[in-house]
Amino acid sequence: MSNADYARQPKKHFTGASAPYAAAEFAEKYGLTLRSAQILLFVNGPSRVACDAAARAFNEAVAMRNRQRQTANPATPVEKEDALQGRVVHQGLIASDC
Repeated sequence: MSNADYARQPKKHFTGASAPYAAAEFAEKYGLTLRSAQILLFVNGPSRVACDAAARAFNEAVAMRNRQRQTANPATPVEKEDALQGRVVHQGLIASDC
């Protein structure tokens, strides 16, 4: 098939469930950042099936990484709260108490 023949073929129009995802729609559906959604859509092309599988795998990988970090560095709720407030806790004393 020559380039001229290819150009004369009707364009495929996607409708409904076969239409490629919009990045914002995909990000919202899977709880992704917009940038993560854009990357997954670019890498997996217009296939919704491939993109859905990639998003599930990505979310599982992120959850696994978070579980590993949690078990490698467990923190008590007080330590977490103090860390969020920017205070340093050392052997039960808060730096501002010294």
